Amino acid sequence: QLRVTVSNDLLPQILRVSVLQSCEILEHTGHGDIPGAYYAEPAGEVGDRAARCQFFPKDMDRHRQFASLAVVICISHQFDEAERGFSTRSNAPLDMRMNVMQVLDAKKIINEYEEEQLAGIFYYYGELRESRKLAREIVHHRKIKPIETTEDLKKLFSYIPAFKQNKFFAQVFQAVRIEVNQELEVLKEMLMQSYNILKSDGRLVVISYHSLEDRLVKRFLKNGMFEGEPARDIYGNYAKAFNLLQSKAIVPDQAEIEENSRARSAKMRVGIKI
Repeated sequence: QLRVTVSNDLLPQILRVSVLQSCEILEHTGHGDIPGAYYAEPAGEVGDRAARCQFFPKDMDRHRQFASLAVVICISHQFDEAERGFSTRSNAPLDMRMNVMQVLDAKKIINEYEEEQLAGIFYYYGELRESRKLAREIVHHRKIKPIETTEDLKKLFSYIPAFKQNKFFAQVFQAVRIEVNQELEVLKEMLMQSYNILKSDGRLVVISYHSLEDRLVKRFLKNGMFEGEPARDIYGNYAKAFNLLQSKAIVPDQAEIEENSRARSAKMRVGIKI
């Protein structure tokens, strides 16, 4: 199950492309004949329409041993809309919500979170070593004036050398976006649900787009856990949740990257449930 927010006029096109891509992936992983259904259910309308999309077998009891496809998905046109506040290249209100109906947005996080909370977000979600310093800067400046736009946020860190700014701001924005949308928690929930509906030999196919997602997926496919020590069998071997279709992640070749530059960070992993 995917939770996405898309403009009304783009919804049919996105769903059509998603179905075609889903079927193509399933064919390449050995279960292209799975009977399936795909639909969108309007969940309300506030500027954009939130739609819940599900890809599932028509006869779950009979066919649940087949494949489960999970794409860690962000509809890219949302990132391209300047007013949504996702892009580091445009000045826009601090928003970053994929679901525009939710209350929590980037402005609330930047202006209301405690310093320690901000430091944790930048460290864990942005992988920024200077996270405590960044959090102090934000807390200091918001006491003088609220931080309301993406440009306001970027100006706080204008001292960052120009050659480092692109990567730095990408990490800052990623950290805030993940917190706004609880992306890693949603991913964990999706993986657990997928495991529960699969029978033995069912295949879980996951495409992730940054290292935080991929690490969670890699560990889950290895032992069915996200943290802690996995159980051992009577011989002292770690218990496994899946066998891997191949040990390393499947990545796009250069031709695909040239055709679609956003594919460059994609990694696909396929696990076969034990």
